[in-house]
Parts: sequence; C-alpha cells; structure tokens
Amino acid sequence: MIEAIEFDVQQLVVRLREDHSVSKLNLIGPDGSLYTQTFVATGETTARLQLMEVIPDLATSEHYTPGTHELVLVSGDETESIEIELQPDLEIVDVQQPEREQYSGDPGRLAVTVANRGSAPTWVHDVEYSNAPYYGANHDLADNPGLITFEETREPTELIIPPGETRSYIGTSTPLLFSEKDHSSCGSGSYQLTIHVGTGSGGAIQRQVQVSSGGSDISTGFRGQFTCSDNEVTLLPTTGDS
Repeated sequence: MIEAIEFDVQQLVVRLREDHSVSKLNLIGPDGSLYTQTFVATGETTARLQLMEVIPDLATSEHYTPGTHELVLVSGDETESIEIELQPDLEIVDVQQPEREQYSGDPGRLAVTVANRGSAPTWVHDVEYSNAPYYGANHDLADNPGLITFEETREPTELIIPPGETRSYIGTSTPLLFSEKDHSSCGSGSYQLTIHVGTGSGGAIQRQVQVSSGGSDISTGFRGQFTCSDNEVTLLPTTGDS
C-alpha cells in the first residue's frame, strides 16, 4: 500500500497507492509505545507524521527516539506493519574560517560543516570548543536541544540535516582569538583544539582540529585581543580513519 517514505524537514511523509484503503497511520517507537499518529482522509494519498519539532524562539523541542520504529497502516479492522530505521549519524566533515560577512558579532569564529550519514533527520543546536587558546571560547554544550545558540541559523530548514546532506553552522564562541600576552603574532605556529557539536537527540559529537595561524593581525579592539586574517584548519584523524 506504500509507494514511498520520505522526509520533509520535521515530518515523515508516507505516499500511498491510489487504490489504498488506509484510514490511519501509527508510528510505534523502539520501546513499543505509540509515538505519533495521523488520520488519512478518503482519497488522500499523502500522509504526514510529525517526527520532531524544534521551536528556537521558545527554546523547546521534541525528538523521536533513534532506533527501529514500526509504521502501522490501519485499514478498517486490518493492519499492516513495516519496520523503519530512524537513526541519524552525524559527523564533522569540514571546518573553515568563515568570511567576515557571513556572520555578525565578534570575529574569530569557525564555520563547522556537519554531514548526516544516517537514515533519519536531526538538527544541531550548539557548537562549542575545548583547549582553544582563548579561554573565553571554551564552554560546555547547552543541555537543552531546543536552545539554539546560533545567531544566523535559526529556522528549522537551516538547522535540520536530512539524511545524506550537510549543513554548516557558525557558533557564537571565538576560538580564533588570541591575547597579546599569550600569542606573539600571526604565522608564529599552530595549535590544536576540539570542536563539540550538540545534536537534537540530546547527544554530541566531537572532532579535533589543527589550526595554523597566518596572515595579518586583526585587532578586535577589546582587551588587547586579536585574530588572524588567514587561519588554515585541518581535521585530525579519528579512530578508524586511514
């Protein structure tokens, strides 16, 4: 009775055959309980199930439990079930120094590109750092997946990563800042830091990078801090990388 199953931002879209008799769809979570359902009007061939929801302005969200779900098609007294694997798998695949016009606020930020290698969508809500040379850039991730910390990326279509796609995020922390007493000048060396990314399911991923500072010094006009005009960022291998 099903022709296709797709994702549309925060919804699971089920396309039914023209001759179907389905009146209701139930999505059962990995724990065996009903997660969500929708009714199908006579003659309709497209049904939408609310899979997740993120509302940045209210700092609230709802996310399915990753794992194997059961989609139940109800036709009168008869039912048909199929298994659906809803398992996002995020990976940091690129990190760059963004152009200054790409964001407002303090300079010295990074653009982090995240790919979804999994089978279902999710979103990124926060990007933070550890071991950055500027102590003010080292923060823990926000605990609330509905708390979106980005200034430019706020809409669900920008936040959510469908399976097989990538999205880039510019956090508000400034790991590319230096203080004059801790760093002599641009081009004087390289350093390593760890990037932490908070996900919509409540989990986190991380990746270590090496930054080679170059170009000219750019003063931020704040407490003698500066950033460099040309920072080269290299992803360091993770366990299993060749």
